[in-house]
Amino acid sequence: MKSKLVILILLQFSSLILSEVKLPKLISDGMVLQRDTKVNIWGWASAGEEIKIDFLGSIYSTSANDSGEWNVVFENLESGGPFTMNIEASN
Repeated sequence: MKSKLVILILLQFSSLILSEVKLPKLISDGMVLQRDTKVNIWGWASAGEEIKIDFLGSIYSTSANDSGEWNVVFENLESGGPFTMNIEASN
């Protein structure tokens, strides 16, 4: 009985340690963003984790909700590029 409890506790902690920011396959190297409209960048992380996006000389911050989902909206992007977008979190 004790060994099952220990295994259960270790599994819960390992999921916290192994969590990482994840992005949908649409968000990747070489992606093309629509200009003159709202553009959503989203993903998943640990609940409450802070995410920072460095894009076009500005830093956008958000936090993952209780389900681990996060979202940032860029508005009225101009044409041009290529541009670099860096997405950072605690891991």
